Amino acid sequence: MQLSIIIPMYNAEQYIWQCISSIINQPINTDIYEIIVINDGSNDNSLKVAQTIASKTDNIRVLDQANRGVSATRNKGIEVANGEYIWFIDADDYIADNVLSKLLRCVEDNQLDIVEFKKIRTESRILTTASQEVSGRGLQVFKGTEFVSKLNFNDSACVYLYSKQLLFSSGIRFEGVMMEDMLFNARIVPKAYRVARYPLDVYRYVITPNSLWNTRTSKKLKKSIKDSIHSVEHYAKIIRTYQNSNIDVSIFESKIQNMLFNIAKRLLASNFSVYEKLKIIKNLESQVLYPMKGYPGKNKFRKYTIILFNHRHLFVVVGFIYNFLKKPIEYLIVKRYYKKREKKLRAQIN
Repeated sequence: MQLSIIIPMYNAEQYIWQCISSIINQPINTDIYEIIVINDGSNDNSLKVAQTIASKTDNIRVLDQANRGVSATRNKGIEVANGEYIWFIDADDYIADNVLSKLLRCVEDNQLDIVEFKKIRTESRILTTASQEVSGRGLQVFKGTEFVSKLNFNDSACVYLYSKQLLFSSGIRFEGVMMEDMLFNARIVPKAYRVARYPLDVYRYVITPNSLWNTRTSKKLKKSIKDSIHSVEHYAKIIRTYQNSNIDVSIFESKIQNMLFNIAKRLLASNFSVYEKLKIIKNLESQVLYPMKGYPGKNKFRKYTIILFNHRHLFVVVGFIYNFLKKPIEYLIVKRYYKKREKKLRAQIN
C-alpha cells in the first residue's frame, strides 16, 4: 500500500463528510491508499458520521479513543498506518480534485522521503480542481538540511507526504504543544535525504471563525499567547541545535521572527494587565527573543507593530487605548481586510 491518510477528528460532524468525500472521489484505485479516521473523544455525532461513510468504503478505518489532543492522535495514526507514505489531513479541511495520483507519482518518480505541495487558505467549501497543471517529474531534489536552508519551507504538516520509513528511523513524533506542526517539520525535514517542492495546488485549509487562531475571546486569546510563547522558546532551542551542527538557520530565524510578530499582535489586542504584558516581554528578553529584528519588507503594519513592540512601555499604553477602540477597529479594518482577502482567494481557485 502506497499511502495512509490520517485524519484526527474532534467535533467535526459538519465537515468530516466533505473531507472524506474529497479523498474517496479521487480518480484512483482504492487499493493504493487507506484512510484512517481517529475520533479523538468527540462529543457530537462525528464518530457516527465517519462510521456511516466507512461502512460503504472498504479502505476506511475508523478508530475511537478518549480525548488526547491532535498530536497524540496523529502519533497513533503513524503507529497503525500501513502505507509507505503518510499524509495528515485535518477533519475540517479538504483537498482539490484529481491530485492524489499525481502526488504518488511524484514521490515514486523522484524517490522522495518528503514532498511539499501547495495549500490555499479559504472560507469556501465549494470543491474545486487544482488551479494549474504541473509536472511532478524532474523536480529539484534537496537533502533535508539543504532544503530548510534554501527554501522557505511550509510549517503545516498537512502539505507534506512523509516517508513512513523516515518517521520510524528518526523516531520523531508530534509534541502536545501549540504550533506542533511547525516544531515537527523543523525537526523531521532536516533528517530527510531526498526532499522536493511540488508546485501543485492540492490542499484547502478552511478558515473557521471559532478556531484557536481566529478567536478573539479573551480567555482563548490569552491561552494562545502563552502557548505561542512556549512554542517560540522550544523553536529557539531547535535553532541552537542546528547552529551547533553548522546548518544554515537563517530561514528558521525568519520564522521565529514571524512567530514573535504574531505574539505581538495578539498581545496588543489582549486584555492582559500592563504588569502581565511587561512580564511576558521581560521573559522573551531573558530568552534572547526580544527586542525583535526590524522588518525589511514593504508591509507598513508589520513594520510599525515591531517598532511599537520594541518600545515596551509605549506598546502597553497603545494596547490599553486599543481595547477602548476595539469594536470600531474590528469593523472598519479587520473585517474588511478578511473580506477582501477571501474575494481574492475565491477568484484564484474558481
